[in-house]
Amino acid sequence: MSLFPFKFKKTAKSFLGVDVGTSAIRVVELGRRGKDIQLDNYGEVKTASLSKDTLLNSNQQLGAFLKAILREADMKSRAVNFSIPDFSSFFTSFELPPMPEKELEQAVRFEARSYIPLPLSEITLDWQLVGERKILVAAIPNSTISQYQQIASIAGLEIRALEAEVFALARPLAREEQNTSAIIDIGARSTTCNIFEKGTLKISHSFNVSGNELTEILRRSLKINYEAAEELKKKAGVWGIAGQEKEVGEILLPLIDAMLSEVKKTFNNFRQQEGKDVEIVILAGGSALMPGLKEYFFEELDKKVDIANPFSSISFPQILEETLKEMGPVYAIAVGLALKGLE
Repeated sequence: MSLFPFKFKKTAKSFLGVDVGTSAIRVVELGRRGKDIQLDNYGEVKTASLSKDTLLNSNQQLGAFLKAILREADMKSRAVNFSIPDFSSFFTSFELPPMPEKELEQAVRFEARSYIPLPLSEITLDWQLVGERKILVAAIPNSTISQYQQIASIAGLEIRALEAEVFALARPLAREEQNTSAIIDIGARSTTCNIFEKGTLKISHSFNVSGNELTEILRRSLKINYEAAEELKKKAGVWGIAGQEKEVGEILLPLIDAMLSEVKKTFNNFRQQEGKDVEIVILAGGSALMPGLKEYFFEELDKKVDIANPFSSISFPQILEETLKEMGPVYAIAVGLALKGLE
């Protein structure tokens, strides 16, 4: 278990964001002091020993892990928002004619029946209005929601909201002053390319090239164990380093190029639909800090590329600045969930 060792002075109002990922559970506790939002605490527990689909594991075990984080990091808040991973939800979009806001809910549910391959009685809809007519919809199975409710209950938490990862990810990263940005979230199980215009989601596309797949191809090619391959990926990255590890980049590049191919397709679709180009790319997720990845994306996409830093507008002790920059790409979803609770 990797937990934050410092103790913060708690704020009067604080909130938890919990990201139950494939490889780890991450928790962020944020508080509001006047107009400022501050980091009260954070923590994580690795779940590498669990199965590939985290939610297939024992709810009791996940709840116990989460409870341990809260205890060890001395988190006092009990109000929490959870994220729903992309692979546990179904995304679609459609257009509706302009109508009063009070009529939208019913209209969305009626129209969604034509796009979602599950009975509406078995799902919960999370949706967002884009512009005047376009509706982005995430359908979440009620069975998944029930699992999160059980996990929260075991950990002694009170769920205030469940939110699709893309909406949580956007809150600290896709700012309204940015014209057009793309957040590429390289997760353990999948990668998602999300395009935003002035903070509003326009396109979300998920594909199977992932952080775990990058590690796995190293494991097979070099005939080493998974842990050694993961460490090598983080150390050598895209370019590789001198000596034997130089071949790491050569092994990884075909998969990274496949990832870039999907990203370019998404950018082209956006250009065709909106007549605009993406201006800035933000890399998030566990593999975002791979050496050379940011530079390679810059070369291939010919766009400004940044590493996700969800703590940029949050107050925290100066001593943590470098640590939080390194943690930023994997904590963005948890930060976004906690921010939602303070809105």
